[in-house]
Amino acid sequence: MPSMGLSGGTVTISGPVTITAGSLPLPTGAATEATLATLATPKFFSRQDTFTGTGVGATLNATLAPCNAFSIQVLSVGGLATAWVITLEGSLDNVTFTTLLTHVTVTGDGVILSSGAALTPVKYFRSRVFSVTLAPATSLTVNILGTA
Repeated sequence: MPSMGLSGGTVTISGPVTITAGSLPLPTGAATEATLATLATPKFFSRQDTFTGTGVGATLNATLAPCNAFSIQVLSVGGLATAWVITLEGSLDNVTFTTLLTHVTVTGDGVILSSGAALTPVKYFRSRVFSVTLAPATSLTVNILGTA
């Protein structure tokens, strides 16, 4: 059974304590709502696509928290791919995309390429394979990450 003692305006609780829903009052008002909305907003968006040829990966929708810093990683599957040119593209309207990062063969298999200090706010982003020569690899896995 928990015990409570008061001394000098502080409460000391020892032992197991059960708190039921609704038993603790939470502050209300616009400031609290704004704080809760901030806590619920994602701080990053990520995706993984697998390619066996050229094409566009699925588009990430970051309209809740537009991203401005990005990373891309390319991984060969089933052996080392011979050559590739893969971009991370961003858009404000989900129609017109521009290249934010380009990961090429000389960047290296498994190497994470980052936008660094070059911040480019976008609401949508995706990967695109412009060219690829797989053999002996069977596919490429592309990981993309955007942070708000």
